[in-house]
Amino acid sequence: MDIPGRCQCGQLQWTTRIPNGSMPDKTICHCKTCKSFGGGGYSVNMVVPREQVQMTQGTPKTYTYIGLSGNPVDCYYCPNCTTHAYHHQKVLGDRLVMRPALWENKMAQEGPVEREVFAKDRCPFQPVIARSVDVTDA
Repeated sequence: MDIPGRCQCGQLQWTTRIPNGSMPDKTICHCKTCKSFGGGGYSVNMVVPREQVQMTQGTPKTYTYIGLSGNPVDCYYCPNCTTHAYHHQKVLGDRLVMRPALWENKMAQEGPVEREVFAKDRCPFQPVIARSVDVTDA
């Protein structure tokens, strides 16, 4: 199944191939960086192999920051509206961190969240949604 995705303004568009219609697990991240990207209390992410993602319109801009592990994280975003299409954390090898809310497919936004990471940084008003996994290599 090919799932189209797009930024807010539509200048950046991509397709993510999901073999056999099997959606990747959803992970909620409470790290400070994810909070700053969207201005919310967390981000919802899915990790997919890089070869399953193809840009179909536009060229993302990139910048790199150093994650909590000390490893680089490359951020790919729309040069017009600055929506972050995906991130590549070097510690994940050839996999990308994507935001399912940007996919134009209801299945990507439904279903359970499998885990929460950086739960120690969860905002006090937020309930526990899934099991917490302790990671420090973002």
